[in-house]
Amino acid sequence: MRTAATVLSIIHERGKRGLPLEDLYRQLYNTDLYLRAYARLYHHDGALTPVVNALKCEQLLPSILSTCPQS
Repeated sequence: MRTAATVLSIIHERGKRGLPLEDLYRQLYNTDLYLRAYARLYHHDGALTPVVNALKCEQLLPSILSTCPQS
């Protein structure tokens, strides 16, 4: 499986050239993408505000990763 950095680079380049993305659903198996997204959200104050069911972003990550399909 490609690294998260490689996948994001490919998506970025295809987007710049206006090309479609195919088989993007496969990236749901890439847990590194979830971790990178969380790392970007973690430092923002808004990410730590309770969501609808009173959980915070940092409490949601383990449940997201546990339900993430394993490769």
